[in-house]
Amino acid sequence: MRFIETASAPSFARLRSRYVRLALAGLAASLAVGCGNANFVRNDGVPTYKRLPPGYEIKVVDTTADLPQPNAVVGTLKVSFSSADEQRDKAAAIFKQHAPHYGCDAVSGMTVKAETRSQTAGVQNKKDAKPIVTTVFHWQGQCVRTAEAPGGLGAIGPATVVQPTPANGGVTQPLTNPVPVGTEAPADAPKPIGGRAQELWGRLGVYAPAYLQKWREPLSKPATSHVEVIEVLVELMVQVTGPTGFWRNTVPNQWMGCQSDPKAEGCVKLAKAKKDLDAWDRMFQQMGQLTAATAGPWLNANHGRVLEYLDTMVPETPSSTAMMQTKFFEKHLK
Repeated sequence: MRFIETASAPSFARLRSRYVRLALAGLAASLAVGCGNANFVRNDGVPTYKRLPPGYEIKVVDTTADLPQPNAVVGTLKVSFSSADEQRDKAAAIFKQHAPHYGCDAVSGMTVKAETRSQTAGVQNKKDAKPIVTTVFHWQGQCVRTAEAPGGLGAIGPATVVQPTPANGGVTQPLTNPVPVGTEAPADAPKPIGGRAQELWGRLGVYAPAYLQKWREPLSKPATSHVEVIEVLVELMVQVTGPTGFWRNTVPNQWMGCQSDPKAEGCVKLAKAKKDLDAWDRMFQQMGQLTAATAGPWLNANHGRVLEYLDTMVPETPSSTAMMQTKFFEKHLK
């Protein structure tokens, strides 16, 4: 079967009737809630903080002025839904689940933006096409670390710190070396981890140019933490099999326009493959429960499973040619 990423209008219409299509509106919402998938964009110049311990209480507030001072806005958490029901509570729950991964003990300033998408069914006959209108709600919130978090704001490097002022309730200021010199004993340089986790780290480096651009520098050096390996693997899974990722959004929605024709042959095939995707979602959930103490043993015990995910689901690049070389395509869609 031929698959091309760009095509003329007639050939694209044929592709729509032959390849992978799945209406993701409801699926993306259920995955975002059920699996807790969210995107994270780190602010420039903000240091990387250690993950917070399991069960640590995460606050949700309207503004950073409501939090203990000083505090650092580490980045932005994002998630999208197609259902309008109780969205804020769902988004807050997902953000609270993900914030500890980035060392954040609070979420601030949650906002939402509605995006209306209109597509037409019956692509081969535009005159008789019927519009299909869907609304997607994009939520985002600031991932904030306060001075009360374990370890405080003592990471090396500058951080963006919000401090309240009588005029506007908060002002963003640079903070350098927030922990006074001499309050902590200098630590030895971390030593590289070994074994299977380091082998996996090298394999993940292959995907840095296509999926893990923000991790290119760390991936160019030996890993020094099992948690670091988990964090990179989580980021890769979000981009490949997450609700906004390659298999659940790019291929069916951006390339194929699947929402217009969910009953086509390819859509039915992909629906039957949902069990495989769900299995990887369960592995993703397991990683979200790991700690510094359990990350290493988990990576060792699940080494083969993780390699299977990379071999089966992850194309070298998010392109049609690379997609057709994956085992997932060979098994379910060819």
